[in-house]
Amino acid sequence: MSTQAEVTMPDPQTFLLPSRAYVLSMRDQNVPMREAALADALEHFGECAAEGGYVEQLALVALIGEALQIVEDLGALASSLLKAPAGTAFFAALTNYNRRTVNNFYAGLHKRPDDDFLRLLGFRLGEQRLEDAFVFDPPLNDNDLAALDEAHIATARLVRRHLTTLAAEWERYRRFHHAFKHGFLVANPEDVELVENRSERIDGIVVWRRFRPGAEGFGQIEPPYAETADYVARRGRLALDVVRYLVDTRVNVFELADFRADGTWTLKPMRQTPWLWWFDKNDVAETTLTHLSKRFGVAFD
Repeated sequence: MSTQAEVTMPDPQTFLLPSRAYVLSMRDQNVPMREAALADALEHFGECAAEGGYVEQLALVALIGEALQIVEDLGALASSLLKAPAGTAFFAALTNYNRRTVNNFYAGLHKRPDDDFLRLLGFRLGEQRLEDAFVFDPPLNDNDLAALDEAHIATARLVRRHLTTLAAEWERYRRFHHAFKHGFLVANPEDVELVENRSERIDGIVVWRRFRPGAEGFGQIEPPYAETADYVARRGRLALDVVRYLVDTRVNVFELADFRADGTWTLKPMRQTPWLWWFDKNDVAETTLTHLSKRFGVAFD
């Protein structure tokens, strides 16, 4: 038998149980709500596209608003999981609003090492590997640990790629998202023209930029708008997939502990793997997939 590493956990009443409640509320309420809002906005755009003109533009901005809201939720969640001060639960950092948080998170992604993403995904608890907190019978050997590391790193790199993709979309569309979220300040094309080189009129959607001393437009979405609508909706669904994964990894960690009514807890006996992996098949060697399947009873889709 292997020996279980010493696990120092925060107080269940003030940290663990509220954190568990928060991720469960995201799984059961926030994610389904965002998914429904995105589908509704896409359907509404389809109805307005038949009318064209300003109505179609407004519907597209609304769709962007719903899709980018998921990207914003994801950035805020990921930032809180990585940057919550020591001794502070992630949900406390998440509810402490700062308008720069999401911008800073996405802008700094390229500087983050793989270890940050291992912590984000729950494969690391601080400096401790998650697997070090559990007793395995038979004990994990070097081959097991090497296979786990390969799967962990492949998952972290896939999530990094998805977040990097969404960071570009956040920069590209966030002003349209803010126009929808903070007042719907979209210029009517009958009143405002978008021009290039101060003279050449071009088609496009114009929104007013925030925090400017005067009226300053921003516009780069050109027709046909249906192509942008489909593209943005797909990016919103990608953000939903990443949010679901982050939430599921956290829920899965909490499911490994048995919480009692008096607030005490113990780790449950290991009957399943504590990991949820998400990677492209080609990013992990076939021999590693075989080893993980045999050693831990994992079935890969």
